[in-house]
Amino acid sequence: MHQTIAAASVIFLTATMSTNALAQANKGNYVLSDCNSWLAEPTIGSAVNRVTERLENGLLEGQPQKATEVFQNVKNALSNEIKTWGGYSKQIVGLGNDLSQMERSELKRCLPRVEAALDKLERTISVRNEQEEEEGKPKGMLLIAYGNYIGVSKCYASRQGYAIRYVQDNEFDFAKKAIKIIEGEIVKQDPSINKDQVWAAANAYEYPTPVNEMERVVAYHRAFGVAAVEGREFNQYGKNYCDGFFTALRDHFRMLSPAAAVPKRDF
Repeated sequence: MHQTIAAASVIFLTATMSTNALAQANKGNYVLSDCNSWLAEPTIGSAVNRVTERLENGLLEGQPQKATEVFQNVKNALSNEIKTWGGYSKQIVGLGNDLSQMERSELKRCLPRVEAALDKLERTISVRNEQEEEEGKPKGMLLIAYGNYIGVSKCYASRQGYAIRYVQDNEFDFAKKAIKIIEGEIVKQDPSINKDQVWAAANAYEYPTPVNEMERVVAYHRAFGVAAVEGREFNQYGKNYCDGFFTALRDHFRMLSPAAAVPKRDF
């Protein structure tokens, strides 16, 4: 009898130690266990799919400034989605918490589709970060200024001959004066700038790929603005589109040449 109790005690102790060792190894992390076991749950699978689709379509929450920040946004989105819609059991909540702490290797192993979409987004943002860094230099500033002037020019030409116009004659005269002064001030900062090359680049410029919902909305409205200007139609989309170019050019002019922006006394 004593031997039976002792044997049972050894078995219980061994099982307890094994369970504790497993818990310690996994640190309570469900992600480190078999992925298929929790992905097979319909509510969890649906939650993961929703986050994946948002990621693939540029609708992920947050506005990451650096590619290194996107992974945490993805983990937070997965965690929140699963805890919100996956149920309220202790295991579901634990899974949600674990997902917010998961390593990149775990994401790649368990959620390859999410990994692929994340990798694509990170590369897009990295390119954008490099572009924004260049835009802060004189050459990039001139590229932006030329782009704004080109936009004003297209808006001016769009409605010539119509009573209602996007850009008035006096506004276009101001734009021509402004871009000349902006160009001169920027070239002073970097005389090595090839203006013809920058001008060609500005004419061939393409807007960056949207990486979140706000940017997708902006791109959506911009597309309607482009259509209005190119179709020589007047509507609010076109007006907002054209006003954006003119305002940006005017503000750039005032920033670089505040003295020239002050009206001269003409009486």
